Amino acid sequence: MTLLLLIAAALAASLRIEVPATELMVGRTISIEVQLSGAATNDQPVLSVDEGLRLQFAGTSRSVSQVNMRRTEVLRYQYSLVAVAEGEWTVGPASLEVGGQVLVAPPVTVTVVPRASGEQAADVIGTYSDRSPYVGEVGVFQFEYRRRGQVLEARWTPPAFPGFAESREAETQQREYAVLEDGVRVSVQEVYVPLIAMQPGPQTIGPALLTVQLPDPDSRRRRQSIFGFSGGTIQETYATQPIDVAIRPLPTEGRPEGFSGLVGAMKLSVRVSEERIRMGESVTLEVRIASTGALAGMTLPMPEQDGFRVYDDAAEFSANVSEGRYRSVAVFRRALVPEQAGALVVPPVELTVFNPDEERYVTLRSDPIALDVLDGESGMGEITSFSEGDGSRPIAELSADILPPSGSVTVRDHRLYAVLPLLLSAPGAALLGLVGLWGYRRRPREAPGATLTEQLSALPTAPTARLAAVEDIFRQAAAQRLSTDAPGLTREDVAALGAAAEALYTDLSRARYGGDIDAALEARVRRFVEGAEA
Repeated sequence: MTLLLLIAAALAASLRIEVPATELMVGRTISIEVQLSGAATNDQPVLSVDEGLRLQFAGTSRSVSQVNMRRTEVLRYQYSLVAVAEGEWTVGPASLEVGGQVLVAPPVTVTVVPRASGEQAADVIGTYSDRSPYVGEVGVFQFEYRRRGQVLEARWTPPAFPGFAESREAETQQREYAVLEDGVRVSVQEVYVPLIAMQPGPQTIGPALLTVQLPDPDSRRRRQSIFGFSGGTIQETYATQPIDVAIRPLPTEGRPEGFSGLVGAMKLSVRVSEERIRMGESVTLEVRIASTGALAGMTLPMPEQDGFRVYDDAAEFSANVSEGRYRSVAVFRRALVPEQAGALVVPPVELTVFNPDEERYVTLRSDPIALDVLDGESGMGEITSFSEGDGSRPIAELSADILPPSGSVTVRDHRLYAVLPLLLSAPGAALLGLVGLWGYRRRPREAPGATLTEQLSALPTAPTARLAAVEDIFRQAAAQRLSTDAPGLTREDVAALGAAAEALYTDLSRARYGGDIDAALEARVRRFVEGAEA
C-alpha cells in the first residue's frame, strides 16, 4: 500500500520552466524559475542554457496552495538569466530526480534582440596576448569596457579558462577610471588576468561578463545633489566574444637533457658583492633572472664550486602585469666562503629554458668571475646557519652572566618553615594537574590530515584541475608540518622534511608544465599526506 502511495505521489509531481519574457534585449537580465509541484526534495535541478545566455542560481523558495480540498506544495528554484548575444537560444530542458523518478521540463526558446537604437553605445572587448601559446607559456587575458556617460557601479565576472591555470605570482589587476573625449565623460574598466597554458590542444576562453548599474534616463525622480546621484537606475550586462586558442606542446626534438622546465624569454645576470676578500671571509653571489614566464618555485642549479664552501639563502620571487605584458623576476643569493688563498674562479651559472619567441631551447650562461683571496685567519667567515639566535655559547662566556644583581632586590627566606605552606599545598596541586591531564587526553581529537585526506578523495576529473588540486594539497600538508604558510613554500623549505618530500616537490613542479598527473605521483602525495613515505 505504501509503495502504491509513493508511486501515485511521484506520478502527480511535475516540473516546468517559467520564463516571464521570451524576448530580451542584449544585456538585459530577468529572473526565471524551475517549479517543482506535488513533491519535495533537497536536490537541485539540472538546467542548461545555450551559449547566447548566461545563468546564475539565485536561491529557492517554497509555497503551499489549497485547491478543492487538495494541498499542493510548490518548490521554486530561482535563477538570473542574462542575454549576452543576439539570436534564438534555448533555456532547458531541466531535469530533477524525485523518489526514484526523473522529472523533465521541456525547454523554452528565448529570442535576444539588439539593444535599442537610442541607447548609449558601449564597447566591450576581450583579448588574449597569444592565440597559439606553448605549454608553460604565460599570456595575459585583457578585458576592456568603455561607455560614454556615467557608470554608477560595475561588477566583472571572469570567463572560464579551460586548458589554463591562473598565475600564482601575479594577481588579477583591475582598473577603473574616466577620461574626457570631445568633452564627454567616458567610463573605462580594464582587467588583466595572467594565465599559464597547461593543456595542449584547442581551447576556448569563454565570454567575460560586466554588469553595470546606470542612471535611468527615463526616471523623473532622478536628480543630482551635493550628496551624489539619486534616482532610478537600470542594469546592463555586457559580454565579450569567445576566444579560440590552440595550445602547442613543447617540442621533443632538440630538447636538452638538462631542460629546467622553464618557458619564456629570459635574461640572466650574475654578480658578486666584492672581488677581493681575505681568507675566511664570505662573498655573496647574486643571481638574477628576469623572464616573461613563470618562475615561482624554480630552483637554481648548483655547479661545482671548487675551493669554496657554499650556503644558499631563500630565493625571492616577484611578478606583475604592466601594459598588458607579464614580467617576473627571481633573485637567488649564495654565500661563498673560500677555503684557500690565491686566485679563485666562481664557475658560470647555466640554465636551459624554452624561448617561445624564438621557438627553441636555449641555454643561458653567465661569465666566470675571478676572485682574489688574500691571506687571513682561516674560519673567520664560516657560516653555520642562516637563522638568528644561535642557542649555544662557549662555557668561558658564561662567567659574564654570574654578576651581582643591580638595583633594589628582595632576598627570600629559604628556611623550612618559610616554604611549609607551599609543601602542604603541593599534593593538592599535583592531584588537580593529574585530573586535568586525564581530561585533556580523553578529549575527542581530530586527525590532523583528515581534511586533506577528504580533499584527495574528491579531486576534480579534468587533468589540469586535478594536478592543481593535488599540488595544493601537498603544499598544505608540507606547510602544516613546517608550521609555515603554504603560498610561500619553496623547495628549500620542503627539503627540511627529507629527501623524499623534496623529490615530490620537484616532480610536482615538473608535472605542472605537462598539465597532467599520473596515478603514481598522486599516490605518493596521498602517502605523504597520510604520514607514510612519499
